[in-house]
Amino acid sequence: MIPSSFVLMLAFVTNVQSLSVSDGIKRKIEWDTLKIRWGPDPSVSNDEVYVRQPRTVQQALQEQYKPLPDTLGEQCVGKTTIGYRYWKGNDTGAILIFDKQGTIAGVQIAFPRSSIKGNHYSFGTQKMFNTEMINGIAMYTLTAYFIEPPLICTVGRTLSQLEREGTGTGLFLQNGTNPMIDSIELPLWENDMGKTKWVKGGCFKTMGDYFFFSQSSFFSAHHDHLKFKGQLSGFGWAIVANLNFSRRTERVLTPAISTFLIPVPTCIPKLNDELGGFTTQHIYFNTNPANLEC
Repeated sequence: MIPSSFVLMLAFVTNVQSLSVSDGIKRKIEWDTLKIRWGPDPSVSNDEVYVRQPRTVQQALQEQYKPLPDTLGEQCVGKTTIGYRYWKGNDTGAILIFDKQGTIAGVQIAFPRSSIKGNHYSFGTQKMFNTEMINGIAMYTLTAYFIEPPLICTVGRTLSQLEREGTGTGLFLQNGTNPMIDSIELPLWENDMGKTKWVKGGCFKTMGDYFFFSQSSFFSAHHDHLKFKGQLSGFGWAIVANLNFSRRTERVLTPAISTFLIPVPTCIPKLNDELGGFTTQHIYFNTNPANLEC
């Protein structure tokens, strides 16, 4: 079994727009979009790759999104999630979270617990995986927020703030049952990553530089291995399972692992082959091709 401290999610950072505090310029993130699912050409956006997501409830309704059933989408403060949740076509691979004012506030991926085969990964003991019944199905959920969680149901953001600030003002990954106090805030700039437990992997063209959250001993030598200075352009989930529940997920091919995971633990390629590929999902805040080069 892979230890629960192994890779759970990934973040990728641009290697351009490299302002630092010492430059004497106020750093501003440029999150002008919200797209889901990787493709080989970030300039192409359609219903298969770099799928553009609505950033207001009004837009979501126009695009046939609906609140989650059984009142889950109608209450802002839920059992393990905050915000108003919407989905399209009953696809739990891309649940959008909106705040009090109907502005995008986060995303969630949920997959059936019954789809997990074997004991390769301890989902039940990993805090970032919460459990919930959605549409009568027992699910594992992974949740990310784009503004401070306590603001989602109390203040929210106006349309003018969305236009001025972009998709979000930060990235907060829920790491427990209470998003108010259990969310991990990620640095928005690469030159701040060395102060955290995020460790640098490789650089993948069309994704940028990878960082993985881990406390495993085989990563310890790489905590300060930072080559570029840039802003956060997106993040992703990496799930140790072969899941086929959504069109919004991807499959990891074994030869590609060494391009973004450095070093590659000896058990990973073998397990990836046994499972038929891990399941991943990439979420982008900025898809300017120049920002995703190596």
